Amino acid sequence: MSGRDDRALREERLLERLMSTSSTMTGVCVALLSVVQLIADSRKVQTLADDALAIDSLFFLLCCYLSIWALRTQRRERTRLLAVAVDYLFLIGMTGLVVIGFMIVYTIF
Repeated sequence: MSGRDDRALREERLLERLMSTSSTMTGVCVALLSVVQLIADSRKVQTLADDALAIDSLFFLLCCYLSIWALRTQRRERTRLLAVAVDYLFLIGMTGLVVIGFMIVYTIF
């Protein structure tokens, strides 16, 4: 197997993992959104965390869509471009989730 084929196979595996993980993280964000909403309503507190979680779930959902597109496309250059976009969106989403976690802890609890 050539270096180019090996790199393409590695990129495909990474896209598959990121697609799976992103779909899971979308569900986590939606579940946390409902929990934060329940806690905030019971304590009569308004937070930005619920809005941030909704936006963060969209980052992960977009990551899923772009991963599927990248895996389905036949153009190698488009696959590389989409893979880079997926990487950045996933990192932004994960960073956002950590920031939201701190927001929840310091605002609600």
